[in-house]
Amino acid sequence: MVFKRLFSRSAPAPARLWSVPAGERLYAIGDIHGRDDLLAQLLDKIDADSAARGNAKTTLIFLGDLPDRGPDSRRVIERLMALPAVRPCLFLAGNHEELMTRVWEGERSSAPTFHRVGGRATLLSYGAEPDAYDSWDFEQLTDETRALVPKSHIDFLRSFQDYHLAGDYLFVHAGIRPGLPLEDQDPIDMRWI
Repeated sequence: MVFKRLFSRSAPAPARLWSVPAGERLYAIGDIHGRDDLLAQLLDKIDADSAARGNAKTTLIFLGDLPDRGPDSRRVIERLMALPAVRPCLFLAGNHEELMTRVWEGERSSAPTFHRVGGRATLLSYGAEPDAYDSWDFEQLTDETRALVPKSHIDFLRSFQDYHLAGDYLFVHAGIRPGLPLEDQDPIDMRWI
């Protein structure tokens, strides 16, 4: 009986039309990971695409993971700190922002993970010397992160939202727990799930 219902040729359900608020256009951008070169190209392509589509309130939603791995985390963060003065932007927290902030705040237990997922490239972009970085233990890594990364950059990362709801769309960095109301979702899941 179950198989009959699953494989019957009944009429398909009507398609659901997903939408954003009228007059708005959203571009969601995730996981830049220190690639300022690619970010610059992407922003140019978004400008061209938005211009070709006509008039709308255009908002860029950055889905987290700005730093780590790529060669220019510092430049990515600086570019995006300045971007809201030019155009509407929203920033959502990812697990890499969380790690970088935790290490900067002195949480030594996060230093091994930060290192493993790209902390070396991040700190080199902030002026750490490769040989010096390679000689640090995790306590030194924590101390040097605070010395190298400006507080204004950490304040920027701390300002990120956990999620953004726009029309029928929910934006988060990583995911949510199915079946759990939005107000009961854990922000840690939204960054790490």
